[in-house]
Amino acid sequence: MIKKFAVSIVFVFVAGLGFSQTNFENMPKHTITVDLGPTIIGALYGALLNDISAVDGSFGFGIGVQYEHQIHPQISAAVRFAYLGIRTDFDISNDEIISPKMSSFSIETHGRFFPFARAFFVSGMLGYGNFTLSGLAGDNVNTDRAWMNYLKMGARAGWRINFGENGGLTFEPSLGYFWAFEYSGTLGRILSNSPEDAALFDMGAKEAAENFFIGGPRVTLALGWRF
Repeated sequence: MIKKFAVSIVFVFVAGLGFSQTNFENMPKHTITVDLGPTIIGALYGALLNDISAVDGSFGFGIGVQYEHQIHPQISAAVRFAYLGIRTDFDISNDEIISPKMSSFSIETHGRFFPFARAFFVSGMLGYGNFTLSGLAGDNVNTDRAWMNYLKMGARAGWRINFGENGGLTFEPSLGYFWAFEYSGTLGRILSNSPEDAALFDMGAKEAAENFFIGGPRVTLALGWRF
């Protein structure tokens, strides 16, 4: 069973390499897209937090921008920048409000394979991510900003859909998953004078970074232009 599955995968790969949707010299080589997936996620997250009684206000925003270059009918390479930030105002007591902010930015390189030289693609990603927690206050907090650097990698599958005859307006939906591996930073080490608080901040913020801001499931809803 495993052998038959492996043979079928190899067959699809080889068949794809031998198939071209159009003459490569006439194919559009460049695609620029803006991903609205992080924008929608940030807005929804902020709206959901506003329903919590202790929250005085919440706001989220995200954006992704990508440039892709076609180097073969079945192969392309891309560079992507992404940002996601969320600020929440907590009314803790006597009208005292603290406004912690969690934000991240990422720089990613993507390699894409189009097995049938058409819209469908699979891709692998390797990149860098930075997560920052700021705006904290309290007796045990000895800094209002902590950060962590991450190596990130992941995979996606999606469709690059062109509405023109040869390029033009492009819509790109995709699904994927990213993994985040911390390698340097101050998060959880100098954030608090209290070991218990430091451990709490460390656990909660890292969970948010590795499973939401830097890593975790990824949904892309990108619009752009292919030329």
